Amino acid sequence: MQYEYIAIPESDVPRASHPIFQHLLDTYASETSKVITVWRQFSVEDMAFRPAERSYTVAEVMKHQLLSERRFFGGFIGLPAEPAPEALLPQELTPAAFCRRNEELCRYLRLLGKPVPPSYGPTADVTWTGADPTRSVEAAGR
Repeated sequence: MQYEYIAIPESDVPRASHPIFQHLLDTYASETSKVITVWRQFSVEDMAFRPAERSYTVAEVMKHQLLSERRFFGGFIGLPAEPAPEALLPQELTPAAFCRRNEELCRYLRLLGKPVPPSYGPTADVTWTGADPTRSVEAAGR
């Protein structure tokens, strides 16, 4: 699948000695492109948007996602010295400065009247010839 923005070009993904490790690296790179494609749909003005009083703002969701993934991946691969949380946060909280909460952010995009980019397939806003979305039991069997 092609993304509007490629965060980690295929040429920059390290080559692993075992296929399962290569799959993990390729998946990480692909997921990173999905996240940044969604994040780039938000403008600086959208950062303070929250759909309800008790909801997070767009910037808070992005910050949570960034810090949670740092924690998860650091523990997953057993890094003894993860980067400090403050080292991961950009100085300015803008969409361009942030590079898993895509579902939540896609709902925010809908509420803001912005297009939702594809991440695992077509959306109501972006589709293409030959797309085969799984919207039924029959489609899941293909």
